[in-house]
This record gives sequence, C-alpha cells and structure tokens, in this order.
Amino acid sequence: LYRTPDAFRAFLDDLHTLLVGFEKSDRIVIAAVNGWCLAGGIELMLACDLAVASDQARIGDAHLNYGQLPGAGGSQRLPRAIGAPRAKDIILTGRSVDATEALHLGLISRVFPHDRLMEETRKLANEIMERSPVGLKGAKCLINEGINMPFAQALRFEIDFVHRYATTCPDAYEGLLAFRDKRTPRFGQR
Repeated sequence: LYRTPDAFRAFLDDLHTLLVGFEKSDRIVIAAVNGWCLAGGIELMLACDLAVASDQARIGDAHLNYGQLPGAGGSQRLPRAIGAPRAKDIILTGRSVDATEALHLGLISRVFPHDRLMEETRKLANEIMERSPVGLKGAKCLINEGINMPFAQALRFEIDFVHRYATTCPDAYEGLLAFRDKRTPRFGQR
C-alpha cells in the first residue's frame, strides 16, 4: 500500500510515462499474453502496438473486484480499442474473457497455441522487422495520431504525412524500385 497520497500520485505518473512511452516509441511494441492478463496487465497490453495471446490466456479488468479504478489508462484505452459498451462490460463486471473472445472483441490480433506463443510472436516480430524502419515509424504515427483527430482532419494529416514521406524518404523510393524490378527491397539501417 502507498504510504502517502503523493507517493501514489508519483506511481500513477510513472505508469503513465511508461505506457505513453510505448505508444510514442519509434519501435513496434508487441504484447504476448501467456496466461492471466488483468488490471495493470490489460492496461500495459493496451499501450502496445500489437497484442497476441496464447489459447490459454484470460484477459480482463479486475480493478473493481477490489474496489479500485483503472489508473494506468485502462478507462481511456479500452473504450477506444473495443468501444464504450464492451469496455464498460469488462470494467464494470470485472470479468475476464478467453483468447477467442478477446480476438473477437479486437483486444488481440492473433491467437497461438500455448506452447508456441513465443515462437510465433518472434516470427511476427521478424516479419514486421522486414519492413522499412522509417515506414514502420510513419505508419505507427499515422494511426496513433490520426485516431484522435476528427475524420476529415485525419485524412488531411494522412495526405500531408504520406506526401512528405514519399518525396523525402529513401525507403519509399527503394520500395518502388523493388516493386518495379520484382525484387526484395533493401531498406535503410535499423
């Protein structure tokens, strides 16, 4: 338990800094859920770019089961991820969902057999790493920034961003050459 209100506030601020850091990182952050993922676990998962799970995973928010509130972004990220009604169902009831339901809800993007979770997650990470590092950073920025804008503004943001990327980034040019030449692109350094 926290000794003072200020210590608890510092803890919440540190969590916020950590999870926003995941979102703002140039790197793609993948959560691999292997077992129970509740309360702070789901809040951490929601701050990641991708989440995958073992077929034995359970995901939920148990804060209210213990008289607590989600304080690391769960009350804000969960509704944005799956919609307010579904988020309220998970938060207000404190229930957890299995991997199949989590996939259906859009909490995770893939389910792997329990004994192959990390192997398959590494394959996914390697597949992503074959892409342009500058392109990955740009795509992450487009999604993370655009989702918080009104739709028309987000479309304009996308056009401006893609124009700048396509006309200044060597990886964009290399990708077009590789497509034309029917070869694998040789993107810049990681």
